[in-house]
Amino acid sequence: MNEDIQGELHKANCVTIMSDGSIDVGIIEQELVYLQYVSDGLPKVKMVDVVDLNDGHADGVVAGVDRGLGKICLSLKKFADGNSDFPNLVSQNYDGASVNMGSINGTAAKLRWKIPHAVAVHCVAYNLKLGILDS
Repeated sequence: MNEDIQGELHKANCVTIMSDGSIDVGIIEQELVYLQYVSDGLPKVKMVDVVDLNDGHADGVVAGVDRGLGKICLSLKKFADGNSDFPNLVSQNYDGASVNMGSINGTAAKLRWKIPHAVAVHCVAYNLKLGILDS
């Protein structure tokens, strides 16, 4: 499966990182890491990895996302360097938790320091879920 993702990514012009936190029954903080991109004219969303976090703070989430990307031979550094072998990282998607969307020390802010052109987006699906729950 990793080879499939790598092959599709080489054809993609841009990619989005999507990430969401979870706590398992052992009360271990985990991060689910997804990539979204267009391949052969079709939108794709692929789960890359479920990563155990050293801590649930923004630095821990960033490190977890980077470890997840490592499963498919990617890294935040490769996106930051603008390596032409990889698509451009254009955005990052998270729920609205302050650890993710905090404008100074959130995950999105820390990634923006490394990759300034990667726009942070408050997850549309999460917003829809919140709207449904409030109705």
